[in-house]
Amino acid sequence: MSSLATHFLLLLAYNVAFSVLAFVFVYFLRRKERELTPLRGTAAALASWVLGSVLVLAVHLLFALGGTEVGGIELEMSISLFVLIPVTYFVFGWLSKKRSGVVLGA
Repeated sequence: MSSLATHFLLLLAYNVAFSVLAFVFVYFLRRKERELTPLRGTAAALASWVLGSVLVLAVHLLFALGGTEVGGIELEMSISLFVLIPVTYFVFGWLSKKRSGVVLGA
């Protein structure tokens, strides 16, 4: 197995916890305006985990091209959270539907 594939598998394992945290954060942020079934919620969580991990890998590769190694836990955690939260927000909005009859701001 190549080193890039091994790095991606390790990154997938590392991002499991951050993906769950991001999904919980986005769910509680948007639960009053968006409705999500359990099956769509599972799909949103898995899709955001995989898409977010691919984007985190792309950020790692961009840092590597720039000459910076992303091996420290502080930078790794920050990059994962800064990438996974917007991806989860997008996927959640894409897979959920608007609640009907909800008046926001009243």
